[in-house]
Amino acid sequence: MASTAANGTVTPGYSFSKTESLWSPRVGLLWQPSDTASYYVSYGTSYNTSGDAYQFTPSSPNQTLANTPAEKSRNLEIGGKWELFDQRLSVGTALFYSEKYNERNQDPDSVAQQFLLSGKRHAAGMEFNAAGRITPKWEMFWNHTWIPVAKISRSNQQLAASGGGAQVQGDRPGLTPRHSGSVWSTYRVFPKLRLGLGANYRSSQSPEGSRAVKAAGFVTFDAMAEYSFTEMTTLKLNVTNLTDKLYADTLYRGFYGPGQPRRVQLTLKHLF
Repeated sequence: MASTAANGTVTPGYSFSKTESLWSPRVGLLWQPSDTASYYVSYGTSYNTSGDAYQFTPSSPNQTLANTPAEKSRNLEIGGKWELFDQRLSVGTALFYSEKYNERNQDPDSVAQQFLLSGKRHAAGMEFNAAGRITPKWEMFWNHTWIPVAKISRSNQQLAASGGGAQVQGDRPGLTPRHSGSVWSTYRVFPKLRLGLGANYRSSQSPEGSRAVKAAGFVTFDAMAEYSFTEMTTLKLNVTNLTDKLYADTLYRGFYGPGQPRRVQLTLKHLF
């Protein structure tokens, strides 16, 4: 579809299409030796097409990026789950290893800004989770991800003279915090009143593609109060980001998107 500018200049229209047909095999094995324990191992592959939101932009370098083959990744995970204290508490843990083995890199010797699938990165860590009823009145939910190992193991990006610029071989990949997770707990103070308090946390991290900028870690708190008038009618108050903390959520090289500010929500539910 052509477009006409205010000065009468007509820009010709263009069309572009792209198709990706790739297999993404996955396999898993589950072993349950008893009613209270289970173990699993899984292996999977994935891919993401090149160009992302820019794949339909006709100008270079976006067009050369869109014509680059898809990146591919593989993931191995081994874990277990156990039911404890007469199945009142469920806990689980897992070890994982993820690798992107043909990451897009810009060819430094290409005048046309061609992209190569020459990069490689990996991450390894553990996941923990617990959920259950500690007492008849007290419930708890917790999950935590720990990624001590994360590295760009191969890249043709060059370190800038200032020490800043794009991430290079040996750097920790952006958007990969060492610690992240959440905890949530509720307690029935009275038969009709239940209170809840939780926290969401994430350690420091850098934006993707930048080594000179780092967003600080943060912790936000949520709270809840629920009153049941009857089995059919309930009034609930939810407050997210209780302290109205300002923190960097979505990260980019030159700017960031702040996290959600304090939000108060009051809900009246009645079952008919």
